Amino acid sequence: EVIAALKIWMNALDPKDPAFEHHKLEGMWVHQWHNVVDLDLLRLILKSPEPRARAQAVRVLGYWRDRVPDGLALLKIAADDEAPRVRLEAVRVASFYRQWEAADVALTVKKHPTDYYIDYCLKETLQQLAPWMQSAISEGKPLGEVNPAGIEMVLGSVSNADLPKLPKTPVTLMAMLTRPNMTAAQRMDALAALAKLKNSSPIDTLLTALAPFSKGGGGAMDDLCRLLLQQPLADLMGARAALEKLAGAENASMVRQAVTATLISLDGKIDGAWAAAVKSPATLKNFLEAAPLIPDPVVRGTAFEKVMDLLTTYPPQITAALDKDKMGTARYVRIELPRPGTLTLAEVQIFSDDTNVSKNCAAKQSSTDFGGEAKRALDGNTNADFQSGTQTHTKEGENNPWWEADLQADLPLSAIIVWNRTGFEDRLEGFTLTVLDGE
Repeated sequence: EVIAALKIWMNALDPKDPAFEHHKLEGMWVHQWHNVVDLDLLRLILKSPEPRARAQAVRVLGYWRDRVPDGLALLKIAADDEAPRVRLEAVRVASFYRQWEAADVALTVKKHPTDYYIDYCLKETLQQLAPWMQSAISEGKPLGEVNPAGIEMVLGSVSNADLPKLPKTPVTLMAMLTRPNMTAAQRMDALAALAKLKNSSPIDTLLTALAPFSKGGGGAMDDLCRLLLQQPLADLMGARAALEKLAGAENASMVRQAVTATLISLDGKIDGAWAAAVKSPATLKNFLEAAPLIPDPVVRGTAFEKVMDLLTTYPPQITAALDKDKMGTARYVRIELPRPGTLTLAEVQIFSDDTNVSKNCAAKQSSTDFGGEAKRALDGNTNADFQSGTQTHTKEGENNPWWEADLQADLPLSAIIVWNRTGFEDRLEGFTLTVLDGE
């Protein structure tokens, strides 16, 4: 009688009511209390626009797990949710399953930043699932597939020297392919073996491994890009569409450059890439950085004359773009080391019409260590001594560390001044400074 009355009440709810999502959640809780499983209602609230409702739906999924046929598939979606609270619930619920796929669900959370609570819950969940997880590794199950951070957590205690000694499973091979500081020969061997195990082509396997790094960088991204440049042209022909997706401006600069060089190799000439390059300063910059990476020296040499011409005059489209706003308009200011290293900044001053707008900016960076938060570079203090507590600091030896300021709006920029740390001045050697608009 209660459930029948509840359904009448729920059917009469007004979707325009600000409390609509809350009322639906209350309805699901009544179902849970009376131990009546309503799969349609569960799936509906798992897709709620309200993250708190989604999190509670995941909790109910845990109680109903033995009666939800696709429970783990739903849980894996929740573990990849944009809201940390939803991801936390997914990791917790995964601990109640007794199969290796639950560990794979829990590891999905490593695709996102974590905090103390998620890290603690993940550690306890994996400890609970350890027997099934170890069996999955031994049997070659795709645990942590396309999830380098997840794989690293599983094999984190295994050194680079010992990793090749483990059974050649998809998990260990993917770790060899994506872990920093493996040798080029080990990566090539791992790529060939992994492609064979997955009954896939090496180029498809490589692009799958590269995808998680394509936007944020880090890990073995540079080495994977070098592997891409070494692939036979015959193998690359069928992957052109996938390569073109990686050439987009949203991807890391090293990925864009390697892909551009690869596409030029496929064309056997630079004409198409040059026609695209002269459309904007950003695309021209990408071309100039990609040209030295072209594997074929003959094709690479054909870029020489066009690059030399830039020393005296720009193509008309570039000139027009620069003349449109001589000071330049930007929303983002990014400082990056195009190599492994440690990025420390004392201060970054960003001027618009001779006014320092830095204090109005938000800041982020690739990682944080020694308390050197990104916002310290915008605190107005140029003290070059790290002990002053006013400097940024990424993890030491990180691949391509970066720092970025968001001006909150597109502004005309007149100057950018970067203040270095004393005692470690060479850490900034060869840094790049890039300004980007809101698009």
